[in-house]
Amino acid sequence: MNLAALFCLLGACVETDQAADPCGGACIPGTHCEAGECVANQCATFSFGISSVALPAYSCGAPGPLVSAAMTDINALWGSAVKACVYGPDQPYVQNNAVSHWGTGYVYYDPNFLAGLDYRGSSLLPSATILAHEFGHEIQGWFSGKQMPNIDLELRADCYAGFFLGWVECTGMANATDFFSTFRVLCEANAGGENLPWWHPSAHGTCAERLYAMQNGIYFYRSGQNATVACGLPPKTTTPPDPDPTFGFTCNGVMYSCAYPGYVAGCCAGRAAQCPADSPYFCPFQNICTNSPNGCGGGFVPCQFTGPCGP
Repeated sequence: MNLAALFCLLGACVETDQAADPCGGACIPGTHCEAGECVANQCATFSFGISSVALPAYSCGAPGPLVSAAMTDINALWGSAVKACVYGPDQPYVQNNAVSHWGTGYVYYDPNFLAGLDYRGSSLLPSATILAHEFGHEIQGWFSGKQMPNIDLELRADCYAGFFLGWVECTGMANATDFFSTFRVLCEANAGGENLPWWHPSAHGTCAERLYAMQNGIYFYRSGQNATVACGLPPKTTTPPDPDPTFGFTCNGVMYSCAYPGYVAGCCAGRAAQCPADSPYFCPFQNICTNSPNGCGGGFVPCQFTGPCGP
């Protein structure tokens, strides 16, 4: 099925029958016709109360105005106060990415990455959808604790992003053109991701799987369903919060972070200065340990077997 057909499944390509509309099609987005008059839509919101639990564990650059505005909207939907941070050198894996640390109340992002998505989509909705997806991980972590990334959780985060898309549709903040460009850009950005190992943070699923998950979220929002029931939550964990950013190891004068479990897979257990037996390959490109010699940087950089210290 092509993107246009998937887009139509979302209901965004259905034309309004103005002859059957008492308002004659005069109602602007965010309103509807009622007894011959255009009235504002009543768009449901939630009261999750997700907020930062402490000072950020990583450097937190001030977000730009567009990201701040998007986070204001996302927080308005979920009744929360999650903060967006421009990533710093202590999180090199956020380059060309956006990352949630699962319920800590912070979403870190690469401003060039988000700006590039919006430029290609000629809309501000692609970057907002990425942030809404990361907020989905905040929901998962807030209610269930930190999880190891996998495609199921990524698609459930897309479902939460779909709730956001349903909300911006209801409020009139986005139109069909914004939706189409967003889905196109996200599918282009996702190219090849379906072939990555399950543990790789970029393993978000295929284009069709991601659009279907967002479609479900939009439908669930439109039909007034409970978000955490409709999109689901993982089982609760007792994983401790992120360690102090200084928790890592230094090899040849370079600090390698051990703070993000999706990337290190036990890399620094016991503050060891080498990769563990179950993830023996070290990736100089991303400073991570993996269990696959082809899993470094999406295969762009060959892995090296570690010695007692680093590559």
